[in-house]
Amino acid sequence: MITFYDDQMTFDANSSTSVTVTFDPFTPTDVPISIPPESPITLGGITFTPVDSLPAEPNLFVAIPGGLAAGFFAVPLASNVLTASGNENIDITFSTGPTAVGFDTYTNKFDPPVVSVYDTVGKLRAQYVLIQAPESLSFLGIVSNVPIGKVNWLATEGGIQDTGIANVRVGDAK
Repeated sequence: MITFYDDQMTFDANSSTSVTVTFDPFTPTDVPISIPPESPITLGGITFTPVDSLPAEPNLFVAIPGGLAAGFFAVPLASNVLTASGNENIDITFSTGPTAVGFDTYTNKFDPPVVSVYDTVGKLRAQYVLIQAPESLSFLGIVSNVPIGKVNWLATEGGIQDTGIANVRVGDAK
């Protein structure tokens, strides 16, 4: 069973996170940093891979508050944010199978992002359409009774207005 939380307080009450990956110390910023076949980004045992970003080529970049890319978000950036050019389609894979994953979420004015959760053998376990308001900053937490191998973030119209994730928390269900 997988449970989704749209607020960090409830997520924290149902999980204990042991790793937090921020993109704040990451460089370079505001430029593409992972374009296949280049290596994906790996931080703290978490790998972030661009899948496709149509109409742009698959890539990742870190947008910073006040930076060039910040103007493509609907709300001011509270911290550095992982995003892509075009539609954001990002795989988040884990070196160990956590049972709790959470992150800050930025949405655009278009369709809400879809988050897919896979187990450690690649089986799709659940999909969730974000319920947060368009053009907002919020939180999404995932607690599972089976280890999580991958989470996919998929948003549309990112080439017009960006979406993204920040402050990734990883740990265990309580």
